[in-house]
Amino acid sequence: MGVDIGTTSVKAVAADGDGTVVARARVPHDLVVSAPGELAHRPDQAWRYGVRRALAQVVSGLTGHDVAAVDVAAMVPSLCAVDSAGSALTPGLLYGDARAGRPAGADPSQGGELLAFLAWCVGEAPHAHGYWPAQAMANHALGGEAVIDTVTAMTALPLFDYEGWDPQVAARAGTGVDRLPRIVPGDQPAGRVAAGLPAGGALLGGGTVDAFAEQIVSGA
Repeated sequence: MGVDIGTTSVKAVAADGDGTVVARARVPHDLVVSAPGELAHRPDQAWRYGVRRALAQVVSGLTGHDVAAVDVAAMVPSLCAVDSAGSALTPGLLYGDARAGRPAGADPSQGGELLAFLAWCVGEAPHAHGYWPAQAMANHALGGEAVIDTVTAMTALPLFDYEGWDPQVAARAGTGVDRLPRIVPGDQPAGRVAAGLPAGGALLGGGTVDAFAEQIVSGA
């Protein structure tokens, strides 16, 4: 099962071993533009409950299939501050949001936009439990832990140094790496879907970037 957190909805599909889509769902959510230059989601609505609802709708549409694995894709960069329960304390900033004080670049891994998002979120919620992108909040909602994959982490350069979070760079943004998601290799599971949720026990991937998934599908 693949889940995509998009600009105005969460989409999800289940595919069998031959790649045939056997169930699908779409859960709309708000795009919040409160002032010129702002672009955000309500993270609890889009990144948490929208993902869970899409999962439930797809599973309810399956006949004769069990869900083996789930993986969540989302746009980059994105970020919000969360409390100890994983609920949002700030808007979920999306690529190009001017509150970070940096212009959006064609390649988010080169412009430091995620790092600017982190500094803004720390300023708005300095005592937050964590600072998570959409993939991490979705994985926490599904599996109980904030995890992202290495492909998503690479869009956070220079905060990510190709091995892990750089504590010195995080400190310049006002926080520690202990408040950032755990990183797993993109080809490794991040855990399992929590018992009690639809598809409970299925493997849960670390997530991915929407454009990276598009490159794989296109053969690039």
